[in-house]
Amino acid sequence: MFSIGILWNTRMSLLAFILIAYLLPIILNNIINLSIESTRNVKIYVITSGITTFCYFIFSIYFISRPGFDYFISENQIDTGNVSIEINTGLANIEQLIFVFLLNFIALFLISLFIRKKDLNVRNKKFK
Repeated sequence: MFSIGILWNTRMSLLAFILIAYLLPIILNNIINLSIESTRNVKIYVITSGITTFCYFIFSIYFISRPGFDYFISENQIDTGNVSIEINTGLANIEQLIFVFLLNFIALFLISLFIRKKDLNVRNKKFK
């Protein structure tokens, strides 16, 4: 995922940046989690979220160091009057890394919890 962002570099749009940096890693982590049933435990969620956060960190350092980064920031600020969206220049700050870790961990945990609850409901219906 992040390799796509590294290759695409600062030529991507704001939507592409959000997809590559935040949404696609969550989707991929959950697909892997759902396809391997034995990985559904908190320890695996922490490890997976940690690996994703580390990859995000590498991506951020590379992305920030690109010559066109300032231009990318200025071109991808959106202001509609009431709502303003802009990319923080501190992509590799500790606050951002904590956010990425928690975002991935919570998504893994909640989807897995939902699947477990659904599996439990199916099992209970079979025995009634």
